[in-house]
Parts: sequence; structure tokens; C-alpha cells
Amino acid sequence: MSQSTTKNDEAAAKPTKPQSFTTFYRPCAVIPGHLSGPIIGGASLGVSTDIDTRIMSSKSPGKDPWMGFTIEFPRGKNCEDEGFGMCHSLDPSQGMPGTSHFGVPVPAETLRINVKFPRGEIMSTFEKADDKNQLRKMFPNVPADKDLVLIEVSCKSEVVVEGLGLPFSNPGHPAHGWLNNNEHIAKDMTLMSMFEQRDFCIVVAKTPLATLEKEWDEDKLPPPFRYPYNADQSWQGLYPYIDQLKEAKGPQFTPAWTYVDDNSHLAVTCQSQVQDVLWVEEAARNIRSTPLPAYFVDLPSKMGSMYYVIVQLPKTFIRKYESAWRRLTKCDFFKLNLYGSSEEAEYLMPKEKFDDDLKRPNWDAKFVNNHNHREEHLVDHPTEAEDLVLLVRRPAKHEHGRDPLYQNWVGLHFDADFNEARRKVEAAWELRPGAKPSNPGVFGLAGGSKETFDPVNTESRELKVLWDMRVHRALLRGTGFYECLRAYARNPLDPLQATAGHQFEGTHYKEPFTRGTSLSPPVQSLLPTSDEDFVTGLMEEAHPDDRVRFRNYLSTRQLGLGLITAGPGFGKTTALAVAALGMIASLGPIYLTAPTNVAVNNAAVRLANVDARVTERLNKGKMIDDSTFHRRRLIIRPWNAADELMAFENLLRDPESLEQATPRRGWRSSKWQLELSTAFWLLIVLRSPAVRELSPDDSPLLHELRRIIDADADMAILRSRATGQASWQEYLDWKRGIPTNVVITTFFNILQGAADALCTTPAKSCDDFKGWKTNRAKGIAVDEAGNMTRPDLYSVWGNTGIPCVLAGDDKQLPPFVATMEEVDEEQNALNRHGPDGKISPLLFFKAIGWPVYRLRIQHRMAQGQFDFCHDKVYSDVPFTYGPGCQIQLPQHEIGRKLESYLGAKYPELRPAAPGQLAPVFVHCQGSYTFVDPVTKSKLNIDQVKIGLDLILDFVREASVDPKDIAIISPYAANVDMIAKIRRNHKYTALANMPPASTVDSFQGQEGDITVVLMGTTRAVGPGFTCNENRLNVMLTRHKSGLVIIGDLDVTGNVETLLKKAKERAKKGKGKGKGKSMANNPDVMQVESNTGERVYVKVHMLRDLCVSSHESGRVIHIQVPEKDKSGKDGANAGR
Repeated sequence: MSQSTTKNDEAAAKPTKPQSFTTFYRPCAVIPGHLSGPIIGGASLGVSTDIDTRIMSSKSPGKDPWMGFTIEFPRGKNCEDEGFGMCHSLDPSQGMPGTSHFGVPVPAETLRINVKFPRGEIMSTFEKADDKNQLRKMFPNVPADKDLVLIEVSCKSEVVVEGLGLPFSNPGHPAHGWLNNNEHIAKDMTLMSMFEQRDFCIVVAKTPLATLEKEWDEDKLPPPFRYPYNADQSWQGLYPYIDQLKEAKGPQFTPAWTYVDDNSHLAVTCQSQVQDVLWVEEAARNIRSTPLPAYFVDLPSKMGSMYYVIVQLPKTFIRKYESAWRRLTKCDFFKLNLYGSSEEAEYLMPKEKFDDDLKRPNWDAKFVNNHNHREEHLVDHPTEAEDLVLLVRRPAKHEHGRDPLYQNWVGLHFDADFNEARRKVEAAWELRPGAKPSNPGVFGLAGGSKETFDPVNTESRELKVLWDMRVHRALLRGTGFYECLRAYARNPLDPLQATAGHQFEGTHYKEPFTRGTSLSPPVQSLLPTSDEDFVTGLMEEAHPDDRVRFRNYLSTRQLGLGLITAGPGFGKTTALAVAALGMIASLGPIYLTAPTNVAVNNAAVRLANVDARVTERLNKGKMIDDSTFHRRRLIIRPWNAADELMAFENLLRDPESLEQATPRRGWRSSKWQLELSTAFWLLIVLRSPAVRELSPDDSPLLHELRRIIDADADMAILRSRATGQASWQEYLDWKRGIPTNVVITTFFNILQGAADALCTTPAKSCDDFKGWKTNRAKGIAVDEAGNMTRPDLYSVWGNTGIPCVLAGDDKQLPPFVATMEEVDEEQNALNRHGPDGKISPLLFFKAIGWPVYRLRIQHRMAQGQFDFCHDKVYSDVPFTYGPGCQIQLPQHEIGRKLESYLGAKYPELRPAAPGQLAPVFVHCQGSYTFVDPVTKSKLNIDQVKIGLDLILDFVREASVDPKDIAIISPYAANVDMIAKIRRNHKYTALANMPPASTVDSFQGQEGDITVVLMGTTRAVGPGFTCNENRLNVMLTRHKSGLVIIGDLDVTGNVETLLKKAKERAKKGKGKGKGKSMANNPDVMQVESNTGERVYVKVHMLRDLCVSSHESGRVIHIQVPEKDKSGKDGANAGR
């Protein structure tokens, strides 16, 4: 645990050489007050109890040291099956080998409460019991020859309690009533009154008095832990942050899973975002300010619009910016600033000050990686190892602020995502005490829209919101709700009039104390309580074995917060859709979000599909005029207004050309998609053939909007053009006489304003759709929450604690953190909070013990296909294959064909076990991986060709549709090469196979057959393919078949590894425990997906290679010998 400093603490906060401290703990019994009080715990002293208590002197590194005791209450054995959920606790022994980073949440059998004595304000006395002592009589089962020591502790101020108020269930056990209903643990004493005591008796057995006197000593504690930042964590800007962090250098902090106060939470959350990009932004600005000589090469097919540019990079440039360069060059596109001379560049881009608003001529640019092996137009233009080769695009004439001329000096203009960091910091800063409600319109308070303001009972609603904000901050600290509960204990008679001393900035409103006597968080149902038919129909979306527990879970959400987790193929997104529809029915409109556009699209479409199925189920046998006829919800996946308008008009012009409808700006295509977009719904209303027809069970708003437009004579041409009855020219003529954009935008606003669910990324919720979020959203639904940063969640959720359901998989891709282990010249961590940034909201709430609904039935993958990942990643969750996973079913026919094809063509391949389909590893012996000397991207043409040839032959021989086959690769260079090679007429049969994708872009998607092109070899090392989260994604994107193409020996010779593994198993040895990372055989230093050099575990990749070899599921393909040396410094590795 930790907390922020103020400026007065800065001297004490400066990094010093860490000392070694050891936490001391012993089993004990706790007696509040004096010896006449009730005995808590004491199983080690012979007390018949299943409540465990320990005396503790905690000295964990990177946390605030403390002395006190812990109480662990047993949780119910059947909580998960009954719908309460599975609770977890953090196991710090698991995580990154050789470091204290992370820890892993594991299923918890107990709820732990920490009771911390006030440091510097306790007096302890020790007494060793003799044979006739009262203590011996109280604990008669302690052997007479064993020490029995009483420690009496007197506190001058209140104890601090952590964990009280977190969800707990164990019906039938006394603790259930103590923790949930504040029932008496003894005469006249509850847990709350026990913690209010100032005196405690702690009884320890079997530990010598001298040991206790030595270890139970405040003077032996490390100094108090403080973060070296001031309390103001509002956005500062580049240069103030640089100055601030000069005084806060040091090693990386241990990640914080809980926070002792709001300042600590804000410091860690904000600094983890700032420090991740600060040094890269500084380097990017310096790189922009460095003029570089360049010359242009014509691209004949694009004469006058595109060019190759060869940029000369001085060796000093590469050395100076090496770390930042590896990260910046991972982008898809950037800008090339054009200048007439180096002097002009120096003049326009001063190094001390950078004006972001200054308009400069710049062109779109992208890297040409491994160009000597790919681009025929560069054959006559040899380059040096450090030269940079770009493909650039001349701006179109309509693009504002662009100079159509080019000269021979350039500046590289990279985007380091600094503005994204600002958005996240500002979202976190809204959680400070005294901040105003982030969504006042939802509660009818002043500050929202005029339409949402409700003048009735405003003061009582303000007080309620203030209380919710206080509880919400406590939730995000992760230490329970004792502070809130104590507030009520101080003033139980008139809590609405009591104040806690915190004020809204600029207002007179103050926070109320808590109300009620329960120690558990208030429960909110996320299902309607008055529509049994709807709830029953909705629950049919769940597996029959799960319906009761899922309904119970959604009906009893503490604070309205739900967590849904599972591995791939278990139906997380469908379960989230069920929860979201329940929230809409019980709460009102919701905001659905996810960390990426692809994830938002998937979640929105799934929500709409589930809604359609439920509606059809409820309306079966009913007529439209039936009073119980159910209507679909209006679910909109909106985009920015300009893209929606452009796409709408493109589809008015040509409703058959969906591809051409997508807006494009230079090389960058808009992320816009038709389905569920605002344009999609308006086109439905207008009867356009580009979309489906309006259904009788669609939202009433759509039918009403159609009626309004049909009745408006001014809209006749718009209606006629949408149906194809009016020509495009007639539409253009109509546009000249009416403000068309205003009209269309008005219709868009009407649709969005009536939406039951609005679905965007977190960034859009702070921009185009902030008004909808702050005035309409009564709840939040989040998909892929294991891949999202906590500030991203705060961007949408705000600070008032409205109901929220998170779904995701914390064992797949974590939140993106680019700077994990980079250090400066003095070995200070560039991002001292890198591990904190990796803690997603899903992982955080799971770790603090919030109940989780775990899905346990595999629905997608054929039997046998999930076994490896379950064994290596998900072994803590019991699972079964669902009925749709049987391999004889029609949906797995393509998997059976793949097995038959590979078995016939490669007789050495051992068949899968009966009734199963299993992954196959294609070992490309002798393949080469080219490593670009400048961008460090990896390209293995041999593996690409082997993969495409295998797919082509399979498609022809087995007569399968290539659209059911997906290719993914960890490296973008391989993805680009696949696209290029597929243009060869040889692969015409694969024309409708989806484009290859990177791992990151394919998360959340799937294919019937997935081919994974690893792109690495033993010579260049596994790179970030050995990252277990990333590897988990790669190995779980399929339904019926998985083919892995790579180097079987990438982590070492499999024969040798298998022999060593058997020897270790025989000797009972662990996997490199206790070794430093540099000497640990199970850890490798590799280049991450951001270009950073990091240590990662290789267990999973190594086990994949070894188990594939041991099971005989390997095909060996020899790559013909040929020259792989490359040209002009390109590295090669076999």
C-alpha cells in the first residue's frame, strides 16, 4: 500500500538504495478490549474455529509498512454455483519470474480483513504465561511446554481497517451475519464496535517471547512509503511534466493493487499514463526538429501522386533515439514534413519550443520494411544499412494546408499519443474528492442539459449523488468501505444533515455520511423485477445449466457492478449482451464501450443479435396489436458526423457499393462500418435497398420517424432518391435549395437521442458523444475489459458509480503499455508505473475480491482444440465442452476435412485422439527471418509461402471455401507480405479469403480454420511470440482447426528440451525458481511489440513446441537452400 506525498514530503520521498526487510507474521488469537472479551480466531491455539487470525508486521517493498493483525473468514463452498460469483485474492508469488511485478488473482477460500494500528501511536506490553496464568486457562489446548505470550496493544487513535464491506457470502456460518448484517459476534459487540476499540489483546503460541519482542517493534519498520509527487495530478503538459519528473527519478515501483487514499490512486493512475509516453513525446518532438537529407524516387504506376523517399539517417541519430525510435517506428503511418533546406527546417522547427498549431507542408508516409526483398523499383537505388526507405503520398488538392511541392530536406513527424494520455489523465482527475458529478444530467441535476434538469427534490438527489461518489472512490481504492461505514457510525441519527467536510469545487454542497446498518454494499438488480416473461426469455440465451446462477448473479449486484470472465469461445460477449439488455429494461439507456473499434463493433452487433432473438422469442404467436408485443431496442454504433454524412450520401448515390461508401482520407480509411451506424438506421427509415427493411418489431422511434419524413413534402426527393426513384442529379439539384447537411444531421441527432444503447470507444465518449453519456447513460457495459486501461473505463464510467458490467479475459491481451522496462543512462526507470498500467479494470476488481461470474462451458471450439490453452492458462477454471463442440457436427466439417487432408498428404502426422481435433505445427526447417536494420520488423517469406501454398492446396483438394480460413501473424511485415504475394495469379482461388491480420487487430474475432504464421526462427529468437497473453490469443481464434507455421526449435531444440523436462519431472525440480532473469532458462529477453527489450517467460511457447513434438502433431517441411544474405545491411536469421 502506498500514498502520495505533498511538497513537504519530497525530501523523504526521493529514491534511496532499497534496504532488505522481512515481513513477520504468526498465527494468533485476537481479543478486543481486555481478556474478558470474545476470542476471534485462534485455531493454532486449540480454539475450535475456522476463522484464521495472524499478528502481522508488514514490510512489503513498495508498500506502506504497518503493524496489526489479519482476520480471514471462510467463504461459502457453493457461492459460484448459487450465483453469488467466484471471489479471488492476489497470489503475489505468481507473475513475472525474478520480479515482484504483477501477482495473479486466484480463487479465494477466505475474505481477508487487515486491521492496522496507527503508526507511532501504539503502546505494546508483553507477558509470558506461566502454568497458573489466566491465559493458560483460556487456551488449555496449548501444550504446557510451548510458549504462550500475551501482547496488549493500546492505540491513541483509531485503527485502519481494510477489506470490510467487500462482498461476502457463507450462509449458515456466523460470519455471514457479522459481515453482512452487522450482527453481534458476542454480547454487546459487533465487528464495527470491535474495530472501534482502542485496546486489543493478541495471544501468540509457540513463538518465544524474545522473538516477539524483537519483531513486534515499530522501530524495525521501514520508513513510511510515499510516492514522490505532489497532490495535484491534473494535466500539466509536456515541459511541466519533464521538470516535475526530474525530481522523481528512481527504480520502478511495485504495482499497487490497493490504495490507502485517493491521492495514491490518482498519482498511480495518472503517472502510469504520463510516464508511458512522456519521454517518447519529447523524443518525437526532437526528431521532428532534426532536418534530414532525402531524395525521391518515382513510382511509375503512381506518377505524380506517390514516391519512394530514401532518407539518410546519421549513425548518431540512431544511437541518440534508439529506444524511442523502436517504439515510434511501430506505427502504420506518419507524416513527412517537407523543407527546402536544413536552415529552413531549423528556422521553422526551433528545438526549445514547438508550436503544434503551425501549419507546415507535410505528406502521408509509411515505412517500406525489408525493401530490398520486396520493391523492384528500388533495385537501382542501393541504400546503406541506416537509410530509411519510405513510401509517401502527395496530398490531394482539396486537403487543407498542404504544399504540393517537395524539396530535399525532410522532418519525420510521429504521433506519440500524447493527447490520448491527456484524455486519460483528465478522466482520472475527475475522481478527486470535491470534483463535481461527471454526469449531472443523468440525475436531473444542474450542469446537465436543460431537458434533463429536474427542479423537484434537487437537494436530496444531490446528497444521494455525493454519497454515491464517495462510495465509488472507496471502491476504486480497493480497500473496502470501512471509512464509509465509520461515517455512519459517527452520526446515525441524521445522516442526511451530517457532513464529511468535502465540498464541490465552487459550490456549498457537502457529502453526507452513509445510511443504514448493513456492512455489505447495497445490492442492485440489473434485471427488471416486474416483467417475468422478459427475464425468462432473456435467460434462455444462457446455457440451461447456467440460467439460474446467471439470473441470481445479475439480480444481486453489489453497487450495480458485475464482472463476467471466461476464456475464448465461452460466450463472454453474449453474456454481456444479456446483462446489457437487462440493464436497459431495468435502468434505461446504457453506454456500451470497448477498447478498440473492432471490439465495439463486435459487441454492438452481438447486442443487436441477442436483442433480435429475445424479441422474436417473446413475440412468438403474438399479433402486433397485442399489448404485450415486444419491440427491439434501438442500438446505435455511431461514428463522427462527417464520416456518417459522407457514407450516407455515398450509399444514396450507389446503394450496391458498400466498399466505396466507406470514407477515405488519403491512405487512412475511416473505421466506419454500415451495420448499426446512424446512417444505417436512417437508410432503413428511408427504405433504402442498401439495408434491411424496417421490421414491425423495430423500435417505435424508427416507425415514428418514418411517419414524420413521409408526411414532409420537403423530403420527397430525399425519400425518392433513397428508394432509387429519383436520379442522383435530381438529388443534387434538391441539395442546392436546402441545407441538406443540417437536415440529415438533425435526423441523426433524433436517432441518437432516442437510442437505448450507444456504442463507441472510450475516446469518443469524451468527444462527439459526451453529451449523450453525461445526460442519458444510466449504466455502462464494457467488452474486452481485460484489454482496457482503468482511465479508459473512467472516461466512460465517470465518478458517480452508476451500474456497470465488465466482460473480458484478463489472460489475453492486457492494456497496452509501451514502456515497461526501459531505463535512462543512470538506470532510472522511464516509466516507474509500467506494471500499474498493465492492471486492467477487470483484473483490478477481480484481484480485490469482487464476485465474478465465470463461464464454464466451451461453445465454439471443437473438442480437443482448447485443451492446451486450458492446461497452460485456464487450469483454475473447471470447464466442459458444450454440445456444439462435438466434431461430427456440420459446423466442424471443415475441421474434419483438414485432419483428413493433412493426414493423407503428410503420413508422419499422428492422428488426433478419437472424437477430437487437435492443432498441428508445421515446422519450416531452414526458413529465414529477415530483420529490418532500421525498424527491426521481422519478415519470413519462406513461412508465408509455405502457409499460402498449404492453404491453396487444402482449398483445392478438400473443396472448402477459403472465406472460412483466417490468417494471423504477430508481425505486420508478414501481414503486408501475405497481401502482396496473394496478388499473384497463382492464388486466385484464395480471392475471397479474408485479409491476414495481426494478433492485436484480430482479438475478439474468429475463423473456422486459423493459420498462425509465427514469422520467427531460432536464429532471431521468438520475439514477442513468447508473450503468454499474446500467444493465448493466437492459439484460440479458431473453431475447428488450427495450423501453426513456424520454427519448432525457436526456444531450443525440442528433443533436448523434452529430455530435460523429463529429467526435471523425475527429480521434482521446479522451473528455474530463485534464479535471476538473466540466468533463468525459462525467461528470455526479447523485443516486445512496442520495440522495447523486455524479459518474458517462455514456458508456454516452449511447451507448445515440445508437446506438439511429443504428441506427433508436427509436419516437417524443408525449405530449399538459397541465398538469404540480403542486401544493404538487412539481417537474416535461419
